[in-house]
Amino acid sequence: MSFLQQALLVVATAIVVAFFIPAFYKPSYPVPEVFGTVAPGFEEVKVVFRENYEDNWDNREAGSAFSVYYKGENVVDLWAGFADMEAKRLWKEDTMTVIFSTTKGLTALCAAMLADRGLIDFKKPVAHYWPEFAQHGKEKITVEQLLEHEAGLLATDSPLSYEILTNYTALDKILAETKPKWEPGTRHGYHGITFGPYVDAIVRRVDPEKRSIGKFFDEEVSKPFDIDAYIGAPLELDHRTGRCTNVQERFSDIIYGLRNVEVIRTLILGRIFGGNESGKLNKLMFETCGNICEAGNIFGASGLGGQVGYADPNFHIGYGFVSRYMSPMGIQMYDPRFKRLKDSMMRAIKNLQERP
Repeated sequence: MSFLQQALLVVATAIVVAFFIPAFYKPSYPVPEVFGTVAPGFEEVKVVFRENYEDNWDNREAGSAFSVYYKGENVVDLWAGFADMEAKRLWKEDTMTVIFSTTKGLTALCAAMLADRGLIDFKKPVAHYWPEFAQHGKEKITVEQLLEHEAGLLATDSPLSYEILTNYTALDKILAETKPKWEPGTRHGYHGITFGPYVDAIVRRVDPEKRSIGKFFDEEVSKPFDIDAYIGAPLELDHRTGRCTNVQERFSDIIYGLRNVEVIRTLILGRIFGGNESGKLNKLMFETCGNICEAGNIFGASGLGGQVGYADPNFHIGYGFVSRYMSPMGIQMYDPRFKRLKDSMMRAIKNLQERP
């Protein structure tokens, strides 16, 4: 079988799995009740949120939430399902979940704030702030190249473990010694796992108080804005956290070096990646976007399994979707759940804008 034939077979299989199986699959659990509110004009969004469960796009045993801020007002705030099916714990208004790479939006926000204060210059080499970084051809890598995923540091050369991830000295040594996978600045490659640790290492060196990015975010963003979101959720919030489904299966072939059971558990509970409520995250996105977005740009990031958090200044909106079900189609626009919700949201906003 030729490469082209193999590629076509993969595409055909993906189409069958994504679009045909849900139509015939008959789940044993009933459609969950949808809680929350929508403002006048956004009623269709609530209908679509329920239809995601009715049409089997969302796992009926899992919980999810969708929230929208429009011109500073929370016009959509919906949730449904279970935060923990085994414990029969329902998803509530204040349930938190792991947002995976959506945390990159929060991380970039911290870097932007430090740049705004004159503490980081994106055009300067990372080694200007972190001399040990200047190894193996990384001397000229700029902060901008690192933030734009052009540094060639998408994976570490040494395996990571829970002990290393929680030990800055050991982690920074591995990060500094890692060799670029290509000539920095010549290519783009998603730094899925390393983006946060590298930016964190810079933040700890330029922040006058030497805070970690998690502490910086908590003290400079979460508390001032009254946002219930974290870069590394504290242990005492575990009881509010939705337990993600099939995380180990989704991550086993994706995360380089992470094979430690405690790491997987930590991922599930949100203590490495960010944890947040959908509504509070989007309040943050809306209120901060005006300070760091150029006209025409959308700020935010999507995360594995279907997590989304964005702000769009063109339409004056902040919006997001979170779910504990790690959908195999769950990456931003490829996730039918989010696409349907976003389409209904945009129809509502355009209808409001067209009114006299």
